[in-house]
Formats: sequence, structure tokens, C-alpha cells
Amino acid sequence: MKKFIYLRLLIIFIGGSQAVYKVSSQDGFVKSYSEPAITWKILPLFFIFSIIGTLFVISLQKSNPRTKKQWTKPSWHSNPFNFGNPVDFFHLAGIFFVITGVVDICSNYIKFGQINMEGFIALITGTGVLVALKLVEIFYKEKFSKE
Repeated sequence: MKKFIYLRLLIIFIGGSQAVYKVSSQDGFVKSYSEPAITWKILPLFFIFSIIGTLFVISLQKSNPRTKKQWTKPSWHSNPFNFGNPVDFFHLAGIFFVITGVVDICSNYIKFGQINMEGFIALITGTGVLVALKLVEIFYKEKFSKE
């Protein structure tokens, strides 16, 4: 349905807007909000953890009696809050993090000429979730409907 496309776009717009707001409200460049500062070396761990975490949660949902017997592949037209088909929610979450990360990186670069790690953490985490969804389609292909 078209209303779910608008809902997804609204949620993604809110994520991008909060990234712009975060950067625009800063007086100066903030390399990292955490102590000790996050470095490039830790980013692969975020990627791996997001894949493992997503696969773990979806594997729990596979045996959950409240989910549908057959899932459908993620679609922009389906309800992301229909928990009978959990892959739709994770699809929206992955795209949300990717967009938020890209907007954060670009906003920091445009305003300060530098980039910070928080944008890359969101980008890498979202990418990991989307990769995990592709792996779910491979590992649990019997769970997906043939449509």
C-alpha cells in the first residue's frame, strides 16, 4: 500500500533530519562523543555484531509461534510494524541507519570539512543489518513464500 511507503519515508526523513540537527547545533567539530574516542579499527566489529545480532533475533523469530508461517521478502509497500513478518522491520531499521549515517557524515563534512565516527557507526551498522537480511533469505529460504 502507498501509505506504508509514506510511513517509511517519514521515518527515514526523521532520521536524516536528526543527523542534520545534531551537526548544525554544534559550535565546533566533535571528533567523537565517547571516551576513549572511537577509531577506524572498531568499525568492523560494529559490522560483524550487527550481522550476528540481526541473525540471532530473526532466528528467534523463526521459531516464534506469533510470526506468520511464511514470510515475504522486505518491501517498501508492506507494513514495517507487522511483527508477523519481522524482516520488514529490520529492513526499515537497516535503511534508517544507513541514511542517518550518510547524512551525518555529509553534514559534518559540509559544515566542518571533517568527518566523525558516529556517522560511520550508523552507516556500518545499517549495512550489516541489510547484509544479514540477505543471509536470512539464504539460510531460511523455506520460511519465505514463493511469491
